[in-house]
Amino acid sequence: MNPQQGEPSGLVTNIQRFSIHDGPGIRTLVFFKGCPLNCAWCQNPEAISFQPQLGYRITKCIQCKSCSEACPEEAIKRTPERYKINKCKVSQGCHACVDACPSGALEIAGIHYSVDELLEVVLADKTFYDNSGGGVTCSGGEPTAQWSFVRPFLNACRDAGIATCIETCGYFPAIILPEIVSTCDDILMDLKFIDPDNHYRWTSKSNILIRENLRKMHQMVTKRANTRLTVRMPLVPTVNDSTEILHVTEDFLVEVGIKELVLLPYHGLYIQKIDEFYLDRKKLKFSPHSKEELGKIKDSFNRISITMGG
Repeated sequence: MNPQQGEPSGLVTNIQRFSIHDGPGIRTLVFFKGCPLNCAWCQNPEAISFQPQLGYRITKCIQCKSCSEACPEEAIKRTPERYKINKCKVSQGCHACVDACPSGALEIAGIHYSVDELLEVVLADKTFYDNSGGGVTCSGGEPTAQWSFVRPFLNACRDAGIATCIETCGYFPAIILPEIVSTCDDILMDLKFIDPDNHYRWTSKSNILIRENLRKMHQMVTKRANTRLTVRMPLVPTVNDSTEILHVTEDFLVEVGIKELVLLPYHGLYIQKIDEFYLDRKKLKFSPHSKEELGKIKDSFNRISITMGG
């Protein structure tokens, strides 16, 4: 994409059409690059960095060597198992290898879009939004980390008659809270821990700001007729699924006045992305909860309504 000089641009990791799990109806998900947290189980680890990154899918590679021949830095070397990438300048705008790859084995996580360019992509499926009560969802990474772009993009969506939604970790300056609430029809906010120490251990940040933002956001949303707040909790085996942690979470939500919680079961699909994008991250060796275990976790809540997410 080619935003004009001086025009605001957003750095987008991926655009996923026809989603049904991240807000009501059929939606287009826009994954923004960069996140202030570093969750050990992050399902989109290629979206954590604020810089573009090169990904390599070995299952699509036909070993034609077009990429290594096209690379001006000679950054791509063949090993017996796969290609090895060093000194890559994709973060500086070089796309030579991706343009040369005939099989789509290489991809860039982090493409710049202008508001108009991104709106054009989203508008392609407006008929599906209208017929299903869907719209656009800004995800990430953390979309509020690019709020100076995301806000005008969401406003442009609304002007075009598209419902808006944002997925957020809640770690953002409180000053933008009123803007988030007034710009979004739906807000999906994650709550991973109540205890600040555990939160810091597993995400690299304290959750004091997140908890306060959730309190204030709930107060603001309850005064608005057309904005919905959904609180979600990623369930990570042996990390935040103990009875004690679940009860503390319920206590906090009851205190705030929130009556519903969506639980997001853990899966390990992100592990493949760690290899594809050459990320220096630990691979958690957790097995997803069984159906029976999820049932017991759900039954441990008795004062708020629990829904299992996708």
